[in-house]
Amino acid sequence: MAIQYTQTIHLDPELQKKLRKIARRNRYIKEIETENETIRLGESADLVADAYDLAEDVETRIRNEKLYAALDTLNADELELICQIYFKGLSLRQYAKSKEIAVSTCHARKEKIFKKLRNLLQNNDI
Repeated sequence: MAIQYTQTIHLDPELQKKLRKIARRNRYIKEIETENETIRLGESADLVADAYDLAEDVETRIRNEKLYAALDTLNADELELICQIYFKGLSLRQYAKSKEIAVSTCHARKEKIFKKLRNLLQNNDI
């Protein structure tokens, strides 16, 4: 998934702190390299690794925010099914028994919910 650079991203303070630290370190190393007309591969490699970790953190956060926004579109019954099965760890059989419905009905509902979430996330409808 490509990040759209025109969208506003709200970062939590910890990510902002990491980003500022990387930017400061990058500027410092660039100044030293310019003054000495050298490139320090070890430090540059560390910068790339730090920037990559930060990019992964940001992408994960964006994905999570989109997922939570998609979950907010579910009705109460749909959200309960997903929460019970995926967040509380119940099996479909256990959930179906607690609701006194057939396991096949439970499975069909779960698949319908996944299709709904998949469409929302793929079409950027949230």
